[in-house]
Amino acid sequence: MGKAATTGLELCALMWAADGVHELTVRVLRVQPGEIGVVVAAPAIGDALADVLAGLAQPRRGTVSLDGVPVTGRPAGRCPIALVPPGGGLLPQLTVERNVGFGLSGQMPRSAWRGRVNEVLGQLQLESLRRKRPHEISPVQRLRVAVARALCAPVEPLAVVVEDRRGQIPGRAAAVTAAAQDLSVLVITDAPERGGGLTPATQAACRPARDKDPGQDQDPGPGPDSAGGPGRPLPGDAVSGRS
Repeated sequence: MGKAATTGLELCALMWAADGVHELTVRVLRVQPGEIGVVVAAPAIGDALADVLAGLAQPRRGTVSLDGVPVTGRPAGRCPIALVPPGGGLLPQLTVERNVGFGLSGQMPRSAWRGRVNEVLGQLQLESLRRKRPHEISPVQRLRVAVARALCAPVEPLAVVVEDRRGQIPGRAAAVTAAAQDLSVLVITDAPERGGGLTPATQAACRPARDKDPGQDQDPGPGPDSAGGPGRPLPGDAVSGRS
């Protein structure tokens, strides 16, 4: 599947805006390739953190690094951190094949697009589902397809953020699938019992920032080029996606 990070995902002294300014309960959170980390956060706070990690918004302070290289603020589409929204967020009108290749559409010749999609489907053993639509496959299969879509991006990801929410199928299948590809996986969940069930290598919660920058009470807004890109959760008509 390509070169994976050797030192994994690292969040250092990260602060972000979400109805105030928030931070993790640990100063440094590291997730090695093939491991799963968990952050417990209320939905709005977790969504805002996921947006920062995927390059859809800027943090207030701190750094996000992969393989020792800072990627903080790198815009979606050029950030090697992919996002799997709650429930997978597949587009219901598209087949599995077209959902997986969605982020590459129009960015390469058709033959190259099909080759890349075929590679990812084969890697995750999803070839038999290629012609099916999301409503024709199981919720667990939807999550695995969502991971395949995350992998099939212009910038091959080194880490995957899985958003897990009460009321949606648990994100465990997505997290385990991504970790099996030797990626660093961070699950952001509002259900602590689900996070514990993943036996995470590292775990943290969120809290209001204790030392936010003075004069930083305005929302910094979205990151550069955040209006699109494969990292953004798909629209509200997506199957079990974040609306």
